[in-house]
Amino acid sequence: MQEESPSGGHWLPASGKYKAILEGEAARHKIRLRYHKKGAQWGRAALEWKIVWIPTPARFASFFTGLHEIGHIVVGHKGGDGKPEYLWEYEAFAWARKYCVEHNIPVPARTVNYEREIIAEKLRKSLENGMKSARPVVVEFIHQKKNGDPDVKWVWQNLDADGKLVR
Repeated sequence: MQEESPSGGHWLPASGKYKAILEGEAARHKIRLRYHKKGAQWGRAALEWKIVWIPTPARFASFFTGLHEIGHIVVGHKGGDGKPEYLWEYEAFAWARKYCVEHNIPVPARTVNYEREIIAEKLRKSLENGMKSARPVVVEFIHQKKNGDPDVKWVWQNLDADGKLVR
C-alpha cells in the first residue's frame, strides 16, 4: 500500500519518479528508451535513430545515466560531427546536470566527480592522440576539483585554463 502525500496523492518511490521523468523527457524529444540490467552507469545512445539504452532507474546514479544518454541526442550529437569524445561527454553531462538544477533535483558530488573523471580520461586520450588544445569550459570543469583520480591529475598538470598544453 502506498502512503498518501500531503496533497492527497500518492508518494512514488524515487525509482518511480526517476522513470517517469526519463520517460517524459524521452517522449518530449521523440527518443525511444530501452532499459537494460548491465549496471547503473552503462548507457548508449544511437544518435541517428534516437534510441537510448539505459539502466532501469533505481537510484540517482542510474537515473543520471539515463539523463546523460538522452542529453547526447537533445544537444544534437551526430556521428562524424568532428567533435572529440571528451566534448560529447561534457556536453551530455552539462545538459543532464542543468536539467536537474532547473527541476530542483540535487546532483550528488560523487556523481559530478565520476563524470569529471570520465571526461578527464577522454580529454587526456584526445591530447595524447595529437589534439593540440581543449575547450576552456571543459578544462575549467575538471580544474574545479582535485580528487586523486590520475586523469584529473594529468589535466591539472598538463593544461592551463585556456586549454593549452603547458609542457
